[in-house]
Amino acid sequence: MQRGASPSASNKVLKKGGILVGIAGEQEKRIFEWAKQYERDAKWFIVRPNHEQLARIAEFVDEGHMKPVVNSVYPLAETRQAYEHSLSGHMRGKVVIQVVE
Repeated sequence: MQRGASPSASNKVLKKGGILVGIAGEQEKRIFEWAKQYERDAKWFIVRPNHEQLARIAEFVDEGHMKPVVNSVYPLAETRQAYEHSLSGHMRGKVVIQVVE
C-alpha cells in the first residue's frame, strides 16, 4: 500500500485471495488491520538491495514496460527539505535526491 493510500482503495483492486505486500515501516500495523477487516492476506518484508533485481528493473524501465513516477527532484544539498516533503504524505510518486548534475 502506497504511503497515504486508503485501505478502501486497495480493497477495490485486490481481489479475494490476493495478497497485499507492505514494505514501508510506518504502515506495517495498518496493513495487517486492513487485511483482517477485508478478509485478505497481507505479507511484510524488509527490502534489501539486490544488484541483479535492480538491473532487471532497469531493463523493464528502459524497454518501456515500467514507468517510474517521480514527484520531485532535490539536489543533494536540499536532502533535509526532500525528506520533510516525503513525510507530508500528500504526494504521488517518489522524491529523488540528485547526487550529481
